[in-house]
Amino acid sequence: TATLSGGGDPACTAATGQACDPTVNVPVTTPAVSVAKTASPAAGTAVAVGQTITYTLTSTVTNAATTTVSTLTDTLGTGLAFGSVTNAGVYTCNAANPIVCTLPSGTAPGSYSVTYTATVTSAATTSVSNSVVPTGGPTCTLPANCTVNNPVTKTTIVKTANPAAGSPVA
Repeated sequence: TATLSGGGDPACTAATGQACDPTVNVPVTTPAVSVAKTASPAAGTAVAVGQTITYTLTSTVTNAATTTVSTLTDTLGTGLAFGSVTNAGVYTCNAANPIVCTLPSGTAPGSYSVTYTATVTSAATTSVSNSVVPTGGPTCTLPANCTVNNPVTKTTIVKTANPAAGSPVA
């Protein structure tokens, strides 16, 4: 509700019998911010030690401009080494694990992405995983949309000889 004061229509007085209510109802729209996370190669795709994964975090602002700072904290799991933020867009991000990116207050409705890379390390076991945790208003579109898991394939090398080791060679 907005109340107006000062000025106004001088003809609007109780004596004229006109409705002179200075109250004007103004609907206030609350912003909504949703977050989703994707990866390339896509979640569920096997990756190998030494391979780079590109992650994209996308915030979608609807209804109205944001009224608070929105923060995305993305913690890389075991077996992932942070590479770099390759496109921060309108976000402000650090350059370490966990990756912390902020979307400023007053961000207009629209879709905003930040992209970064991580490399699969030898510490990876059967899979690598990481999750983003939004704070300051955003929510995950679905909880599963904020976590990415990729199975890890490891190469095993087995050496054999023919003839067998220790046998004479003709």
